[in-house]
Amino acid sequence: MISEAIPPIVIPAGDIGRLRRLALRALKDADPIARFLLSELDRATVFDTVNVPDDVVCVDHWVAFREDDGAAVSTRMLALPEDCINADIHLSVMSPVGAALLGLRVGARMPYRDDDGATRVAAVESLAPPPGIAFFRRRPPRKDAFGPLPDPDPGPSAA
Repeated sequence: MISEAIPPIVIPAGDIGRLRRLALRALKDADPIARFLLSELDRATVFDTVNVPDDVVCVDHWVAFREDDGAAVSTRMLALPEDCINADIHLSVMSPVGAALLGLRVGARMPYRDDDGATRVAAVESLAPPPGIAFFRRRPPRKDAFGPLPDPDPGPSAA
C-alpha cells in the first residue's frame, strides 16, 4: 500500500464553479471520478484568479507529470471533457489522473485510484509545454497600484 500525504491544492475562483457543476452533473451520471473531484474541490484553497501562484496546475494549462515513480514524463493540457479533442494533447479533468493533478503545485505528489482501482501516485514535474509548442498564459488584468483599472465599457449614462 502506498503511504502518501495528501498535498494542499489551489483552484482559481474563476474555475471553481464550472468544475463543481461538472462534477455534480457527473455524479448524477454515476461517473466514478465525480466524488473524487468533488472532495478535491471541497478541500481546495480558492484564490482570486489573478493571484493564483504560477506553479499551480490549472484547467487549460500544460502540465508535465509522472504516474508513479520511474514512469516516463507525460505532458498534456488539462482540459474540461468537452475540450478534449486529442488524447495525445489533452488530459480530461474527469480522468483519474487529471482530477488528481488539478490544483497541485510543481513538485507535489498525489495518490489516486486508477480506472482499475489500483492506487497510483501522480507527480507534477513542471508546467512547461512540450518542446516546440509556444504557449502564452492569458491572465486577467491586475489591479493598478492606485485601485482597480477603469471599466472599458461603463455602460449607458444619462445625458
